[in-house]
Amino acid sequence: MKKFDFTMQSILNVNLTLRDVAMSEVADASQRLESEKAELSRVMKLIQNEMEQTQIPSTNYASYLMQREKFLKRLRDLKYHQECNIEAAEKMLEKAKRKLRLAFVEVRKMEKASERQRQKWEIELKREEQGINDEIGTTRSYQSGTK
Repeated sequence: MKKFDFTMQSILNVNLTLRDVAMSEVADASQRLESEKAELSRVMKLIQNEMEQTQIPSTNYASYLMQREKFLKRLRDLKYHQECNIEAAEKMLEKAKRKLRLAFVEVRKMEKASERQRQKWEIELKREEQGINDEIGTTRSYQSGTK
């Protein structure tokens, strides 16, 4: 008897590889999003610490306030930039998830096609076995009738 050989196995293998690549892209995008969120948290802590600072030097008061405002503006700009990075990372993650869902669908289609082909192969195998058994039975009954 011949063994089962899925005719579209190479396509299934490619789809499995694409699924694995998509899974790693989702993991990378998720990791990037988490690191961007951690960076935003760090910037927010810096802003909060700077806003809570109440020690003001008695000399160069105006200069200190100007420098402090510049620093706060820089931190706010950094916060805005980080929020944009988070938004971009979220979009990247959604895109990777979409790609992963499509890859899973394609793999599932190929697996179903493989299963249908396997069922047809099993039916054909049973027919061949039945034919062989019928032939053996016919031969035996013929031989027992001639004796």
